[in-house]
Amino acid sequence: MPGAFFTAFCELDTPAGPCRARAECVDGVQSPCAGAPESCDGLDNDCNGVVDDPFVTARGTYGVDPQNCGGCGIDCREPRLVDAELTCGGPVVDPHCVMACPDAADGLQVGDAVDADQSIGTGCECRVRALGDSPGDSDGQGTDENCDGADGIVADSIYVAPDGDDAAPGSPAHPKASLGAAVDLAVASLGTRAPRPDIYLAAGAYEEVLVLHDGLRIHGGYSPDFLRTDPASYVTEVRAPSWNASPGGAALVADGAGRTDTLVEGVRFLGASGTQPGEAAFGAWLQNPGPALRLTDCEVRAGDGVDGADGGDGPAGESPEAAGGAGDLPRAAAEDGLDECRPGAVNTVAGGRGTAFRCGDVDVSGGDGGASTCPQDIGHAQPRGGAGIGESAGGAGGRGGQDLRGPRFNDQGCPSRVCCGLADFLVNDGWETAGDGEPGRAGTDGDAGTGCLDAFGEIADTAWRPSPAVGGSGGRPGGGGGGGGAGGGAYIESVPPDCAYPDGLGGGGGGGGAGGCGGGGGRPGVAGSPSVGLVVRYTGAGGGAAVPARERVRVATGRGG
Repeated sequence: MPGAFFTAFCELDTPAGPCRARAECVDGVQSPCAGAPESCDGLDNDCNGVVDDPFVTARGTYGVDPQNCGGCGIDCREPRLVDAELTCGGPVVDPHCVMACPDAADGLQVGDAVDADQSIGTGCECRVRALGDSPGDSDGQGTDENCDGADGIVADSIYVAPDGDDAAPGSPAHPKASLGAAVDLAVASLGTRAPRPDIYLAAGAYEEVLVLHDGLRIHGGYSPDFLRTDPASYVTEVRAPSWNASPGGAALVADGAGRTDTLVEGVRFLGASGTQPGEAAFGAWLQNPGPALRLTDCEVRAGDGVDGADGGDGPAGESPEAAGGAGDLPRAAAEDGLDECRPGAVNTVAGGRGTAFRCGDVDVSGGDGGASTCPQDIGHAQPRGGAGIGESAGGAGGRGGQDLRGPRFNDQGCPSRVCCGLADFLVNDGWETAGDGEPGRAGTDGDAGTGCLDAFGEIADTAWRPSPAVGGSGGRPGGGGGGGGAGGGAYIESVPPDCAYPDGLGGGGGGGGAGGCGGGGGRPGVAGSPSVGLVVRYTGAGGGAAVPARERVRVATGRGG
């Protein structure tokens, strides 16, 4: 029917993605799909790809419309709590309602009176002394020379305080809480049309590592309102949370910073201490710094190094489990028809076998015990027993026991014709029993280990590496013991019927014990680690060769290990 009107929803593609739009149908004719007029509601009503574009600045903050200041629906004109006109002002990164100062109506000029503290009660309290504002108090009249609410150019800076919030915009009134969040925001801004390279730190302790990037300028030592600076009074301390958080637990870390103007001033850095042997402690770790890196009015203190660890014992030397074998027991000799001891195996009392043992390629077996054979007519049995073999000389075999002769006859003081008891034997002067084998010589000590040649060691990659130490070498094996000498025999002249006993054979000597193997060399200990305040390291061909400029910088170390 004529005059009929309908609205249909449609969808438009925008740089920000699909946008819900609408088309109108009037008298059967459909209009093109189009967005609605933009309103401040957090939506892209006109489908141009920008949310609330008439109400936001180029930085995306609500600082254009006094009726939507700092966010949609925040009207600086209502309610009228004071008899003064308000407008939308303050930092461009954090706009809010401020006094509408007449001097600011035609643009900011030196000498203008403006509302810098954003307090309605104080009115237009700040007189502009300069359009720019370098960090610090350059003229003795306070730090906020351009009356934008804090030291520095607030629109180009990020502010941090321990009681801040990382979700905040990083303005003086709403600072961020951590260095990491501020650095991330600053680095992301460097490639944009609105960079924010300056970071201002309020006094307090920051339990984190400051990772410095090229082109950033860090200013510490500020009061909580960022209007006064004095690093001695407003101490800004950055403490590494743990040794593992950075190279050597450093509180300040940078790699390649200083190709363009890069600054750290007014900050005290405290590195973390090591926890394990070999963990060196650093205060600051600066790798490949450029010529434009400056440190001013800073203190850099390393944590403590760690004491070294004692070297471990070498492995124990191996010893044989079995002792040398015992020699055979003494016995009567087997005689021929003339009552004479028959030489040979039948009248040999074997000595014990020495213990067989080797230490690698070295034979340290004990010597065999001496064997006893037919006794001689008043004389010594042959010395018997083998020497041990080894790198250290083995012990000699023991001397054999002396043979005895019997019986005694009446012309030797025997009251009867023959004395043939156990005690009736003739003994020469100097008579000896069988002797023990000599012990093998003790193995010689191994060579001593050597300590670190370079007390400082070296820095490799991001860690400290001590100069190597060498453990001691193993001890040499001991020689085997000599075999024991065989016991002396008893030569008994047959005198029937009074003394018709056979000759006696002495017992065999015991086998010698084997020598033991030397113990392994002691293992080297772990060197104590140093405490180093400032580490400047260059990598790559040619190195950086640019020493960071330092002015009034105190570098201190902790306790070295």
